[in-house]
Amino acid sequence: MKRLEGKVALITGATKGIGEAAAKLFAEEGAKVVLCGRDRSAGQAIEDVLNREYGDCAAFFRLDVSDYENWKEALAFTKERFGKLNILINNAGISFRAETTPESWRKTIDTNQTGVFYGIKLGIEAMAQTGEPCAIVSTASIDGKVGDADFFSYCATKAAVEAMTKCAALYCG
Repeated sequence: MKRLEGKVALITGATKGIGEAAAKLFAEEGAKVVLCGRDRSAGQAIEDVLNREYGDCAAFFRLDVSDYENWKEALAFTKERFGKLNILINNAGISFRAETTPESWRKTIDTNQTGVFYGIKLGIEAMAQTGEPCAIVSTASIDGKVGDADFFSYCATKAAVEAMTKCAALYCG
């Protein structure tokens, strides 16, 4: 059954792990998928596999989620390549297992929290243009609820991701 036929999804962190698995599932279910990540060779390899297995359904875009202008480019690419955006999966994330330093704090906030903010803000604007039902999913973590002494900044950002996504749902509702 092709439950996502006619839908276009942009997935961050799509070059490995949860993001890659989501991209494969979405393609299998009939969606067009923009694979976003920092690793161009991994992204293009996944793009090739999906296009070979499911037809012309995937395109890779190199995205640094902490860069607002790069987000704008990713959304313009999505519209140019597939015509619209219906689904945004905010999945990109990083963590550091060590004492939190000002540098690791900033890098984690920029990727995990600011990147999700940019995705939500610009994703809502892009989705509003479709006139179709749309969805935003943001990957959080149980660590955002219970905490972990070894992942101070990661836990803080994942709690924020959950709150920001709830706020976006209320705004769009």
